[in-house]
Amino acid sequence: MNNKIIIDTDPGIDDALALACAFNAPEIDVIALTTIFGNASVQQTTENALRILEIFEQDIPVYSGAHRPLTMQAKEYPAFVHGENGLGNIPQPKAKKQAEAISAAQFIVNTTNQFPNEITIIALGPLTNLALALALDASIAQKIKRVITMGGNLHVAGNVSAAAEANVYCDPHAADQVYTAGWPVSVVGLDVTHQIRVKNSFFEKLEQKLPEKGKFLNVITQFYMNFYQDSYIMEGCHVHDSSAIACAIHPEWFVMESGQVRVICEGECMGKLMLHHDTGYTHRVNPWQNKPIIDVAVNVNVKAVKNWLEDLF
Repeated sequence: MNNKIIIDTDPGIDDALALACAFNAPEIDVIALTTIFGNASVQQTTENALRILEIFEQDIPVYSGAHRPLTMQAKEYPAFVHGENGLGNIPQPKAKKQAEAISAAQFIVNTTNQFPNEITIIALGPLTNLALALALDASIAQKIKRVITMGGNLHVAGNVSAAAEANVYCDPHAADQVYTAGWPVSVVGLDVTHQIRVKNSFFEKLEQKLPEKGKFLNVITQFYMNFYQDSYIMEGCHVHDSSAIACAIHPEWFVMESGQVRVICEGECMGKLMLHHDTGYTHRVNPWQNKPIIDVAVNVNVKAVKNWLEDLF
């Protein structure tokens, strides 16, 4: 299998592990990273992406993307989760390479048109780049093989509010556009990622197996672990973004609920996903009517995902 993958990412401690998983997975071919604001500014996440590629010895181009949401003011970056630099406040040397000249959205459009029905996008941050790509060329929705997004929550509480998950909350308008564009979408959100937790021993073993690369992941993740301990009194951390990589490779591990999904874009519940099952009932005013069916992960084979993580490195 040689699936062409674009990873849209906002590195981010959790993103760093997910990228390492993608680089090590033989089933997929990561052809580019596109960067987005989210865990830090897009300038910082772009630099982090370039640095991660150096550490993992990957010759993959990076395309810098949106620096703010489509219509809203940008939220404060979550430095208390990922550190001021997005990588646990561990100083990093400046990356030797730079991002490519064209924007992330333009790259997505160009590449999708060049390789119709061959490209899968795995989006690990806010969905602004994907929405901007649709604005440039809506026809790409018919040419993308699949879109897998890490974000959202259906039957569980949010993690930035009682209602919302962080990535969707950062740009709910973009998420709503992506979920209703008509391309095949799989949403991997808190319903499943909050079931998957790894402890410090996982990263310690990783450092033993891969002294340089594993040490990088182990050291930056201590900041993330401390956030979980302080905020949730929980040992270890969830691996949100790596779960989306797992879903791209092993969809059979994930139980999906299918329906028409809209995102609440204002008010106290901003960022909440609302799924409508097509039961035949249609109210006079129905924002879900005639919208495409997408898949939202609601359960997962936790043991399979954790074993996959252990065996990947």
